Amino acid sequence: MRVRDLMNPHVHACDPETTVQEVAKLIKREDVGLIPILEGGRIMAVVTDRDLALEAVTADALHLPIRNLVHHGPVCVDPDASLDEAADQMIRHRVRRLCVSS
Repeated sequence: MRVRDLMNPHVHACDPETTVQEVAKLIKREDVGLIPILEGGRIMAVVTDRDLALEAVTADALHLPIRNLVHHGPVCVDPDASLDEAADQMIRHRVRRLCVSS
């Protein structure tokens, strides 16, 4: 089995100037745990529901651009990677979600 067999093909993304509050609303509305932040059509970072819970609320940052909150690049995997490869990436980078890049 490959990553493409389990990935969600309906990804919602935002740009770096989207406010933290708007990203939080998008995560809630779409019932997802991760939103890619796109710059120039490429993933520059990701923000997770955990990032929002731990960083945005404590930093009183709801009206700031999301670029002020994200501080890590995305961990990506190829859609043709095996599930073992994806699991290894998740363990190595200590993440619960991966971006799938083609």
